[in-house]
Amino acid sequence: LTSFIYNAVISACDKGGKWQEAERVWADMEADGVKPDTVTYNAMLSALSRGGQWDRAQRSLHHMQQAGVRANTITYSTLITAAERSNCWEDAWEVFELMKKDGVRPNQVTYNALITAYAKGNQWRKASEVWEEMKRGGYYGNTVTYTAFMAACVRGDQHELAIQLYQSMAAADVKPSLHTFNVLLSAYQLGKHWAEVDSTVDAMQSLQGCGLNSVSYTILLTGCAQRRDPERALAYMASMKQAGGQPTTHTYTALITALTKGGCWRQALEVVLEMEQHGVEVNTVTVNALLGACEAGRQWRLARSLLHHLTHPVTPPATFSNLLKEASFSWNEPSGSTSLEISNNYQAPNSDAPSPLTSSSN
Repeated sequence: LTSFIYNAVISACDKGGKWQEAERVWADMEADGVKPDTVTYNAMLSALSRGGQWDRAQRSLHHMQQAGVRANTITYSTLITAAERSNCWEDAWEVFELMKKDGVRPNQVTYNALITAYAKGNQWRKASEVWEEMKRGGYYGNTVTYTAFMAACVRGDQHELAIQLYQSMAAADVKPSLHTFNVLLSAYQLGKHWAEVDSTVDAMQSLQGCGLNSVSYTILLTGCAQRRDPERALAYMASMKQAGGQPTTHTYTALITALTKGGCWRQALEVVLEMEQHGVEVNTVTVNALLGACEAGRQWRLARSLLHHLTHPVTPPATFSNLLKEASFSWNEPSGSTSLEISNNYQAPNSDAPSPLTSSSN
């Protein structure tokens, strides 16, 4: 067998998300006495990157250097992506510096990966430096680049710069993606540009192939909490369901917070019952939002019960319905909060349904 055949198999493992299988093929290749080339290493690095195996990717680069195999732009770009996927922005920068030291010229994919790493690491200034270096190198960015830099700015509270970047995309003839619009929504909400949020939602819904996804709705629901607008939050959730969307843990948690901030703590509790009904996980962030609802409604018994089950988990986990019973919670007592109808006409779930109440941090 030749290296060409092994390269193809390792690449197939990579695309299938099977980094362990890729390593087994590599071992077979070595056992057969076939020497890996640059393409082999790149395929292996890609498999490790996709599998979130940054440490193994580093060892693979070291092995490559010891074997005297020349690394190219794809090699270093893949390594930077591996570091980015493992949230190691410092390592991504070190690989970039090693790349330049090795005399290998970065390309657009390289810059995209590095700016994305900086975005995840809340390093908007460094992202800006790479952006300028990229342009000096003759690259001017594509959709991924603009979106990643915008995300870095939003994470760094530079929402106005993120908005300016979006506005410059049209002049650069760069088409925004759904991810771009989601970042733009976050930027507008940080700046409390509510009219622009609404117009962006309208634009997204009118663009073919764009629309809104669960991330979009989660961002919008977070904005409703800022605006203290529970009616709008419920309308967004209803719109999502009508469009066939499946609310996630993050989406429901944002809705709970929006309802609580808007004075509708009782409806916030109903949302958790809906999550339980649909088998959606309740994580620690959700529980924190729930505790906020308990505080708003002066439901100290329920808050104590939630805390107890977080610190003393049982198997199987308690259902939220049972926690309400433990706390002697009554849906009929005066709530002192705004009365709103839950968007899905909530029906009480079976109290024996498995609960997602966990201490995970999704």
